[in-house]
Amino acid sequence: MTHCFAVIIEILFSVKYGVILNMITLIQFPKPPTRISFSPFCLKLETYLKVAKIPYENKLTVSTAKSKKKKLPMILDQGELIEDSTIIIEHLKEKYHIDLDQHLSPEQKAIAKSFQWLCEKSIVDIVMYFRWCDPINWPKFREVVFKGAPWLIKATVANGMASSIRKTLYKHGIGRFSDIEKLKILDDNLEAIGNYLGQKKYFFGDQVSTIDTILFATLVQLEPRDVVAQFEGVLEKHPLLVKYIENIKKEYWPELT
Repeated sequence: MTHCFAVIIEILFSVKYGVILNMITLIQFPKPPTRISFSPFCLKLETYLKVAKIPYENKLTVSTAKSKKKKLPMILDQGELIEDSTIIIEHLKEKYHIDLDQHLSPEQKAIAKSFQWLCEKSIVDIVMYFRWCDPINWPKFREVVFKGAPWLIKATVANGMASSIRKTLYKHGIGRFSDIEKLKILDDNLEAIGNYLGQKKYFFGDQVSTIDTILFATLVQLEPRDVVAQFEGVLEKHPLLVKYIENIKKEYWPELT
């Protein structure tokens, strides 16, 4: 009876006030101790949780065995397993009435969707290519991501993942472009983001929205230059984006500044 009463109270608080009394478990790939996550989708979701002030705990794993989509991140919310960062955000928004985009107009929401596509279907593919497919970068990236893993894991699991990603990126099309062409596409994408961002603190002004979690999680992937030599100087050509990244770090990831 006491347990049932507690559940009712939690539901009432969640619906009326958007208060989350339970702890969300964020299931994501391991993060190097002194680095930001190498997964833009895991980082996007964790940044969203920080911005939305949703309490969570991390569970780090490389296994996707429990995922029907065979992807990370996932969350465990009161026993319910939710997959895919975008679907998870929609779940949290609907269940807990937390909407970072309520101040946006329909036109701004349409613009945000376009830039989300640019980030997650173009820039991310280019980042993944240079990490997983480049013959010089891949061994370095593997050592960072799978640091401490047994040799057998690196030789089988890591290389198997790399092989699968290479095939996927070839099917997507980006794997068929030359490095020069890929970097030109990347630079054009960054210029488009910078042109719309301008001098604003966040993408649509002084108030943060969901697209900021996506942009930050994507753009910051261009920072670990010791892994991808081709990214040296790429962000620095766009000082507005560098400033934008630093602003979000200071606000929501102070441990990384």
